[in-house]
Amino acid sequence: KDSIIKALDGLKVIDPACGSGAFPIGMLQLLVKVYERLEARFDPYKTKLHIIEKNIYGVDIEPMAVEIARLRTWLSIIVDEEADSEKIKPLPNLEFKFVCSNSLIDLDKSGQVALYGDDPELENKLRDIREAYFNTESLNKKKKLKSEYEKIVNVGEGLFGASEKSKQLKTYRPFDNETSASFFNSEFMFGVTAYDVVIGNPPYIKEYTNRDAFNGLRESPYYQGKMDLWYMFACKSIDILKEDGI
Repeated sequence: KDSIIKALDGLKVIDPACGSGAFPIGMLQLLVKVYERLEARFDPYKTKLHIIEKNIYGVDIEPMAVEIARLRTWLSIIVDEEADSEKIKPLPNLEFKFVCSNSLIDLDKSGQVALYGDDPELENKLRDIREAYFNTESLNKKKKLKSEYEKIVNVGEGLFGASEKSKQLKTYRPFDNETSASFFNSEFMFGVTAYDVVIGNPPYIKEYTNRDAFNGLRESPYYQGKMDLWYMFACKSIDILKEDGI
């Protein structure tokens, strides 16, 4: 029993096309049932909070879908809220659990940042703010970190323009519920390099029915011309899966 609980505690699950969160919430409910059978002192509220904080991640390109996924996750915790509001911990920072971005395009790795005079520490600065925001419960500190993040991504391009990587990084705006990042990089956005489980029901779109859906993807090694978009999601899912993942 202890070994199973230990494995569950470290489980990393992602839905790269989460939509409004049906599959992540389904996984949340499944994990809650397993914990309930294993733990003598089962607390549904604390268990859900732990699962959302440590185990589940979601990505979608539609801002409204991501907002709904965050809302559904929040409501799933409130259902088990204790009567005494003084005992309620602050909710998980859902801005960094469900992100709005293009799951099929990775962060540029060409290494041309220095050629444009970009800030070479841009990626690290944004990552540090994300980690600090996620690890604090202080509302004042969150407000300050949010302001710092937005100030950095709103800095204009230099005299020589900006590298593709810098342009991409500045499109990631987790506090803006109307924008979608032009890329997805799990290590940068979630601090997770590989997952135990990838779940989901990615979009089924054939290129001849919607060519725009493939914009930015035709340079991908997985692009095959006459194909369906779900195939690229399958390939990307395997890329971010652990060797013995599911």
